[in-house]
Amino acid sequence: MALDAQIAFRTSSEVKAMLEDIAASQNKRFSQLLNEIIVDYAKRHKGKDVSSMEAILHKLEEHEQLIAQLQQAQLEMVKK
Repeated sequence: MALDAQIAFRTSSEVKAMLEDIAASQNKRFSQLLNEIIVDYAKRHKGKDVSSMEAILHKLEEHEQLIAQLQQAQLEMVKK
């Protein structure tokens, strides 16, 4: 994977120093460690929100069908 994009963000000096120490202890460049952390996080969370949303949409569709059935039953009762 080509490293062809940049991300910039702010953090505390303490967090930066902690991450720099970890990178040094693992004989890695600081940017290499950050990239590994971000990729690992993204892989672990990939699709979780999407699957949750899909489950919610499925439940919503079920409820809409149930409401339609109840409305139909109500109309039939009114006709009697």
